[in-house]
Amino acid sequence: MKRFVVIALMSLVPSMFAFAQSKGVLTNDTLTASMLYQMCAHSSRETPQAHEFAEQTCISYLRGMTDGMAVMQGLFDNGTSVCLPSGAPIDVPSARRIFTEWLKSHPETGDKSAGLAAAFSIIWAFPCKK
Repeated sequence: MKRFVVIALMSLVPSMFAFAQSKGVLTNDTLTASMLYQMCAHSSRETPQAHEFAEQTCISYLRGMTDGMAVMQGLFDNGTSVCLPSGAPIDVPSARRIFTEWLKSHPETGDKSAGLAAAFSIIWAFPCKK
């Protein structure tokens, strides 16, 4: 059964990639509000692959954003400082690398909230200077 699911998902990748390019999602790692709107308010006349890609993009982005807001509120409530680099947000490839490195060195957090784990990985990578 797992093999069938993996094969089915892999068969969707080319069409999902083409759909993402056509919507402008893959031009760089900045997702604009208009792009997110297209994903969240997409048409039901799309192909099943395009529909699934749009749904997952919308859900994943909004889940990450709401997780991030909850994490930031928790850090604020506990007086924890966050010292991100100034100037621009952390790019997605760097955030991915930071998160995977952190989780490898903290495997006990694997069953915890993804939002919390991702936040702590970024805090770990950018400690506040004292």
